[in-house]
Amino acid sequence: MDFDEILVFLGDFGPYQRRLFLINSAILFTVPLITFGQVFMSADVAFACQTNMHYGDQQNGTSFETVATSQSECYFFEYGQDDRPIGAKSFMNSSHMHLYINETLPRNSSGAVHRQCSSWTYDLTQYKSTTVTEWDLVCDRKWLRELAQSAVYAGMVIGCIVFGSISDRYGRWMSISSCLLLQSVFCFISAVSPYLAMYIVCQFAIGCTYPGVFLAPFAYVLEWTGHSKRSAVGNLLALMYVCGHMTFALLAYFIRHWRILQVAIALPQVALLVVYMFRVVPESPRWLLTQGHVQEADVIIRKAVRMNRATLPNSYFVFTRTFSNNLEKRSCARKEENWSMARRAEKHSLADLFKTTKLRNVTLIICVNAFAVTMCYFGLSIFSTSLAGDAYVNFFLSGVVEVPSILVCVYIINRWGRTRPIAIFNIVSGVSCFICPFPPADWQYLSTAFGMIGKLGAAAAFWSIYIYEAELFPTVVSNMAIGLSILIARVSTSVIPFTRLLADIWPPFPYVIIGTLTAISGTFFLIAPETLNRPLPATVEDFEEMHGNGKRSAVTGKGCTDVISRKLEYSLKELDVDVECYL
Repeated sequence: MDFDEILVFLGDFGPYQRRLFLINSAILFTVPLITFGQVFMSADVAFACQTNMHYGDQQNGTSFETVATSQSECYFFEYGQDDRPIGAKSFMNSSHMHLYINETLPRNSSGAVHRQCSSWTYDLTQYKSTTVTEWDLVCDRKWLRELAQSAVYAGMVIGCIVFGSISDRYGRWMSISSCLLLQSVFCFISAVSPYLAMYIVCQFAIGCTYPGVFLAPFAYVLEWTGHSKRSAVGNLLALMYVCGHMTFALLAYFIRHWRILQVAIALPQVALLVVYMFRVVPESPRWLLTQGHVQEADVIIRKAVRMNRATLPNSYFVFTRTFSNNLEKRSCARKEENWSMARRAEKHSLADLFKTTKLRNVTLIICVNAFAVTMCYFGLSIFSTSLAGDAYVNFFLSGVVEVPSILVCVYIINRWGRTRPIAIFNIVSGVSCFICPFPPADWQYLSTAFGMIGKLGAAAAFWSIYIYEAELFPTVVSNMAIGLSILIARVSTSVIPFTRLLADIWPPFPYVIIGTLTAISGTFFLIAPETLNRPLPATVEDFEEMHGNGKRSAVTGKGCTDVISRKLEYSLKELDVDVECYL
């Protein structure tokens, strides 16, 4: 007996599951505070070079000196006695003192020195303090600001490897609670960091906890959910993430000091950690069953039965008694069969994704799309604060547009297929992103509109691609394929902050690069195989038979929800063979 059979009697989404959903969805609600925290904590602030401005009374022959040039906030000219820059404008103030503002080099080159600014003044109208103002992350130190943002996303890459294995080996509860603890600690350390290097290290550590506070709670809730409710619950979890995105804009609006904002981000993590430490959320019984801990799973299942007012079948009690009585009496034949199955599974590797021409082409299309659409999705969210209009409103709107994309995209891809809608989502997003920086100054709000349209398309493609991947790849390499696309997506996010530095070369450059990549990836998707209502390939040979010759296989009649459920079952039940052999 597996956990899906137990859910038939327990209920697909009863009161007990709803309680667990609320707690874990609260964790997902806080994730955007981590992934987008740098948007406001390291926000761009207008600045000017701070120099010792000298002036004198022209009548008594005192010297005239000047502030930084109008051509750069990072350099200024220092002048010799009575030197005056060519083309400089002289202004008389109320004390009859002349002030010179240079626009060109001084007449006498030996009397003027081109110097780099060492201190700056900042416009604190919108942001009272940021990491930029704290550590002067401007001019030749601007890249350090992007490094701090990139550190969070680079941490996600490492976290997917480390905490992904912890979740599988030690359980969902251990993974989630340990990540909440580490995230809380490093958030507080970041808030009091006296040094930039210490702050960047802390941000990297915070990023490492991403799998434990996003992927693990997402999987945990779906493990407790029955087939009929799994698709709807998945959408609700995605919406909770989006709600956290919008709420962060409001939180940052009322908290304009970055250190206080960092503490505010940490407080929900502490509250959720307390909930987990008091064991309000138990270990996943599905995971316990796969590990052979039937007695521990039985305690949790019985508690859920009482709260849901359900009744378990007699076969369940036979299962638990049989397991307890025969724990040391496993059949050698069944045991050898299980080992044989495990050895066969171990033969598959990442190289199998490039084994055949068709599978290799599909893998490359998925990898290019994962890189491009993730860059567009996160890039437009990060860049939204620099578009025309209020930064907080723009960031809020970039979250609002995700709501219809999540609700509508599932309906569209279930009705018109996977590949063409995803291709259209990508192309619309890429073209909108490309056009975004080009509207004239009098039409800057049109730039914001294109940015939001681009985010709408990117969000629709971002959430749809995971459904497509779950249906596309052969079962024997499905986990490796999805893991590869997630890894590439995380690498993409770590590159995004540095694309902003290209704006120094040409302001539209970041949008042009991201938009072009996304549109091209959408075009590639037009040649990808369709998967709607088609059987899931179990092996590479099945995949080639279904898609290799370009012919469409017969429709099975099974919908999107059932297809995803079968894939999820395979991922969650890879170790269930050992449990079943006790029967």
